[in-house]
Amino acid sequence: MQPNFKNLRPRQTQAIVDKDASISYELTTNGVSQFFDDAARSKLGKTDQPIYVLKTEGYDTVDTISGVTGGSKGGMMWTNPDTTSTNRARLIYAIGNIVYLYDVTNDTRYLLRDINTVDSLTIAFLSGIQMKQNGYFVIGDSTSTTTAYKYSGTTSGVLASTADYSGTVAGTVLATDVAHGLQTGNTITFAGTTSYNETLVVTVVDEDTFYFTHSWDGNESGTWTGQTLEKVTMTGMGAGRLIGKLDDRLMVSGMGTSGASVQYSYLSTSGAFTNFTSSTDTDKGGLLSGSLDAITALSFTKGYGVSFEKDRATFHFIRTLDDSAVGRIKDTITIENKITINGLGVASAKAADVYDDRLFFATQSNGVYAYDPTSTGSNRLKNLMKSFRWNVNEFTYTNSSVKFNPKNNWLHVSCTETSTGVGKILIYNFDTKDWSVDNKQADQLFWDKTGQQMYGITSSGSDVIKILNGSYGSDGGDIELQAETRTHDMGIRTINKRFVNMSLPLLAVNATQSFLVEVFLDQNPSPTVSKTIAVGDIASSGGATAAWSGMAWNSGVPALANTLRLFYVAIIDEFIPDFIRMSIRVTEESSLASGFGQPVIRYSTTKDYPVV
Repeated sequence: MQPNFKNLRPRQTQAIVDKDASISYELTTNGVSQFFDDAARSKLGKTDQPIYVLKTEGYDTVDTISGVTGGSKGGMMWTNPDTTSTNRARLIYAIGNIVYLYDVTNDTRYLLRDINTVDSLTIAFLSGIQMKQNGYFVIGDSTSTTTAYKYSGTTSGVLASTADYSGTVAGTVLATDVAHGLQTGNTITFAGTTSYNETLVVTVVDEDTFYFTHSWDGNESGTWTGQTLEKVTMTGMGAGRLIGKLDDRLMVSGMGTSGASVQYSYLSTSGAFTNFTSSTDTDKGGLLSGSLDAITALSFTKGYGVSFEKDRATFHFIRTLDDSAVGRIKDTITIENKITINGLGVASAKAADVYDDRLFFATQSNGVYAYDPTSTGSNRLKNLMKSFRWNVNEFTYTNSSVKFNPKNNWLHVSCTETSTGVGKILIYNFDTKDWSVDNKQADQLFWDKTGQQMYGITSSGSDVIKILNGSYGSDGGDIELQAETRTHDMGIRTINKRFVNMSLPLLAVNATQSFLVEVFLDQNPSPTVSKTIAVGDIASSGGATAAWSGMAWNSGVPALANTLRLFYVAIIDEFIPDFIRMSIRVTEESSLASGFGQPVIRYSTTKDYPVV
């Protein structure tokens, strides 16, 4: 679908259009470069899909803990392995010294455990991993040797009886359930009673009784369900700060004097631990061999693991299918120094993620890398920021979170803009090999694989946010989509050129939207051409090419609401002589979807084609 320039070319001016005049976008904010299904081109037999910059979708705050700031201290997304369950995804995270659960399906927050009040411990960092049904956590308290926590999904109990407790605590009812396992602040839901079938917060009296706020309506019995975090003892484990899994092994790194250790423990098919005590029988657990400095992050996938330090990454090759004994670890190759990568350490325990055996991590000063153990040579380790338009030093990664989005084949990297201290999310599209910057803030990112949804915890407060949820506003606000092309010499057939015109494919859903197009020449920081294109004006005047997929604008309004439509705009201006290079910036700001494709520039040369 080439734009029609038949009536746009001044007399006696021969314009040149070649492949170098189609300029790709390299500096993108609040948008992602990706392929967009160009039905019109496909009908013409051209199968190569053009790349468009499409606006990202904003975020919604789904849960807020008032009065607390500082963001998340870590956590994980737990998924119910029962695929028939309608309530599968739960986000578990720590703020302060309390562990919370956010139920994605029911949009409800629960208190799982007050670590400080109940256990007299401090959460330095909540590191979690799901193994079989359970989620296992360590909290990074240097005094909590052998202490870990387990989440097993929804817990339940039997309400044996109730009694009037208002004489002790006004307006409350006492419940009896022997060895209930609850703690003060847990939320449970009663069922099977006549009067108490509600969701209530409990206060524990002792191991067999608890009370809740409710009018006394008689002695009744029934059942209850709730969410709790169980404290467990892991024999031989040091003060755990980070936890991961490698096939059927739990891997834990320590703190303090144990900060350079990586321990492992075998987990049986029944979900029972052996322990972390060193043994000659490697099935039972022990300590990985090799020399490490203080560990900043752990990351594991099938067949290998990585211990990140401040200044290097060390790869552990642990074979769970040993030739001599199935299920045993080959200690002789636990750490191979020849695959130690110096200078690529990470500062944040959240700065590494694994998907489909590929490892992604954000270093402190060298940008973002991908490691693929199935590749060879230079393809194994790749710096994804080689073509990054921004300077790597413009962002800091000391508290970075890295999470892969398999739905879109994107990598999300939360970081901080160095000059402003404002949080950003960098997005890398593996299909188009392009980076963009999103003005969202998240201290930690979580991927819900069941709902195909990204969540985050904000760094400035204690908000749970749902990212890219289909709404094009940030909690109701507009999003400014802006992208700038790389500075291009237009093929440099001659040194000096005259600008003639430009065609620009735009994408919009509503006639109220408008695009600001600016043309920059050479090193001039101010635009030489600046023009606002109102979609409604083009649609009502019939100036646009047929709308997306051949559908008309219908007097300025698309026939299908919220459907991106394509139209070409020819920006015509007076001749601009004697420039060498050109770049273009396009901006659209609204709460609606939008996008734009690669511009095609028409220019003449001052030497060969003088203007009359």
